[in-house]
This record gives sequence, structure tokens and C-alpha cells, in this order.
Amino acid sequence: MSLQQKVNDAERRDNTANFEIEKNKKRIVVAEQRLLESLTRVADYNLFSAWRNLKIIEKKRKVSSNPQIWQVNEIEAKNMLREYRRYVIQIVDDTDYTLFPEVKDKLTRWLKDNNVSNQQIKGLDLLERHINEVRNGQYIQVDSLYNNLLDEPEMRN
Repeated sequence: MSLQQKVNDAERRDNTANFEIEKNKKRIVVAEQRLLESLTRVADYNLFSAWRNLKIIEKKRKVSSNPQIWQVNEIEAKNMLREYRRYVIQIVDDTDYTLFPEVKDKLTRWLKDNNVSNQQIKGLDLLERHINEVRNGQYIQVDSLYNNLLDEPEMRN
């Protein structure tokens, strides 16, 4: 009887331990999703800010050929793209990419619900492509992205 009691106690402890392990796994996934969502939000906003500055430069070039007129926008766009690149790499290096589709869907719904610019929503598609490229060893070149962002298929009007 004492031996049976020890077996029962051991099974109960085993069940409790397994329950705690499963509960902690769920917590880790939630924390991972939150990290990925935060990084995705910041990366997407940086990409959108760069796009917006490039559109402003495009308009200012029609008015004047003096680069000083759009110099501030150029600096800001390049800085935003540097930050964007850094966040894309951080997403690849520090998060579980399998969670990205769910996070992207959630952010897309939130952006649409809050009437955010369609270009920022489209930026999530470009972000996804860049994440896949970095995962495959093709790192984003800031100068190339600066020169081509307005022509990227995901960012065209």
C-alpha cells in the first residue's frame, strides 16, 4: 500500500510538472509573438516613413533642382531605411519566423481598422519579402532600397 502511494504521488508530481511545462511553453509563444509584433511594427513604420520622405523628395524635385530643398527628407529617409534594415535582421535573428504570418495578419487588421495609410499596410508585404531574403542570406542594401523603394512592386500605388 505504501509503495502504491509512492507511485501515485510520483504520477501526480509528473502530471503537475507536465502541466507547468505546457503552461510555460504557451507563455513563451505569447512573449515571442509580442516581440515579433513590436519589431514588425517598428520596421514597418520605418519603411513607411522612408517611403513618405521619398515621395516628398519626388514632389520637391518637380519644383526645384536644388538638392538643399530636399536634403532633410533625404537624410531622414536614409536613416529610416538603416533602422528598417536593422529591424529586419533582428526579426530574422531573434524571433520565431513561423509566427510571422499570424502577427502580420493581426497588424494588417489593426492598421486597416485604424485607417492607416495603405502604403504602410503594403509595407508589411515588402517586409515579409525582405525577411525571407535575409533568411536566405541576401541582405538588404540601404542605398539600393533608397533608390528603388518607390518602384518596389509592393509599394507602388
